[in-house]
Amino acid sequence: MPRPSDEVRCKVFKQSGDSNTVAFRLGIELTWFAHGGLGPHGLTAQAADLIDLALSVFVIEKEVASRSTTNPVVRVELNVPLRDVRTWKSGGETAAARLLDTMGIPSWFIEVRSAPKRSIPPIELGVSRAAKQVALFSGGLDSTSGAATLNDDERAVTVLASFYTRQLTLQRSLAEKLGLEPPAQFGLRWERAPGRGRSFRYRSFLFLSIAAAVASSWRAQRILQFENGILASSIGPAPSFMMTRHAHPSTHRHAEALFSSVLNTPMTIANPFFLKTKRQCVESVPRRLRDVLRETETCWFLYSNHIAGRPKSPHEPCGVCIPCLLRRTAFPDEPCKVDLRKDSDRNDEKLGRAFRSYYSFLDAVRKCRNSIQFYEVLSASGRELVTREGVDLDDLHGLFRTFAKEFFNTFR
Repeated sequence: MPRPSDEVRCKVFKQSGDSNTVAFRLGIELTWFAHGGLGPHGLTAQAADLIDLALSVFVIEKEVASRSTTNPVVRVELNVPLRDVRTWKSGGETAAARLLDTMGIPSWFIEVRSAPKRSIPPIELGVSRAAKQVALFSGGLDSTSGAATLNDDERAVTVLASFYTRQLTLQRSLAEKLGLEPPAQFGLRWERAPGRGRSFRYRSFLFLSIAAAVASSWRAQRILQFENGILASSIGPAPSFMMTRHAHPSTHRHAEALFSSVLNTPMTIANPFFLKTKRQCVESVPRRLRDVLRETETCWFLYSNHIAGRPKSPHEPCGVCIPCLLRRTAFPDEPCKVDLRKDSDRNDEKLGRAFRSYYSFLDAVRKCRNSIQFYEVLSASGRELVTREGVDLDDLHGLFRTFAKEFFNTFR
C-alpha cells in the first residue's frame, strides 16, 4: 500500500536488536501554530520545513520510551515529507543527523522526500522594524534573566521566540513586566494519546529551530540562548546522571551549520551566560527587575502531583531535581516541596540523590588547588569541552569553583 504523502515514518532500533516504528501524518495528526508577531517576511517553505522536522523529532521522543539503560535506542531512521527538499538533499539531511547525534546517544539517519502541496500554517506578521537577533524565551529563570539584561539598544533589535505547552500566559506576562514586546509563541496539536516517553534529549532542537525560523522572518542572523554554564556545559554531578546537551557548544555549532544550510543564510548562536552560575545570572539583572524573576518556572516536575512517592501539588517546585537545586543557590529561601537544607530530606535515598552527588563532586572541585587538578576530576564529557570545543580550562574551573562556593553556602 503506498505511503500517504504527508506521513512521517520513523524506525527505532534498540541494542537488543528489537525495533519499532512510529508513523503519523503531518498537518493532520501533528500540527503546529504560532501566536504573536513574526517578522514582515513571514515563514518561507524552508523555515516551515525546519519546524516540521524538529517537531517530528520532538514527538517521536515522546512516543518512544528510549531512556532504558539496559536496552537503549542505538539507531534511528527517520523519513520526513518536506515542501522543499533541495537544500536538504545538498547537505541538510547530513547536518541534521550530525546535530541529533551530538545531542543524544543514538545514530540518526535522516531522509526527506517531497511534499510540496502541504500548506504553511497561518501566522500573524509583526510590524516592520530592524530586528537583528532572536532570543529564546521559555519563561524559565535563565531565559528571563537574559532578556532582562538587554540594554535599550539591544531591546530595540531583539525579538523573543517561545515554544509553550502550558506557559502561554506566563511568557506574555513576563515579557510585559520586563517592558518587552510579546514573544512569537509556537505550540503544537497532537491528535493521539500521549506516548510512554517524554521529550528529553532533543527538545532543544525544536526550540532552536523555532528561533531560526523566527529569525529568518526578520532577516536576522543571530540567536541568543541564555543558559547558566552549569547546565550548558552538560557536566553532571556524577556519570550516572543523564545530562542533556540542550545548550552545549557542540549543539550550537552543529545547529549553526544546519540552519545556515537549509535557510540559505548565515546563522550564529550565542550563550552570554555560559560562564555564569545560576546565581550570577540573577545578579546580572537590574535590581528593579529581580522580583519578576521569582515568577519564572524551573522545576522538571512542576506539573506533577508527586515526587519520589510523596504527594505534591501541581505548580509546586519539587526542590530535588537538578534545576531546582541550581535555582535554590540563587533563591535560597524560595519555598518548595522538599527542603534539602534539612538532613532528613538530603539523606533520603531518592530525594537526596542529586544533592549528594553534587556534594561529592563540588567538594572535590573546591579541594583542587589549580586547573590541572580540576581537569583530573572532570568526567570525559567535561574534558571534551576543553580539548574539542576550545573552552578555556581556567574559565571552566572558575565557573565550577564559584558554583561550589554558592552550593555550600546555600546547603550548609
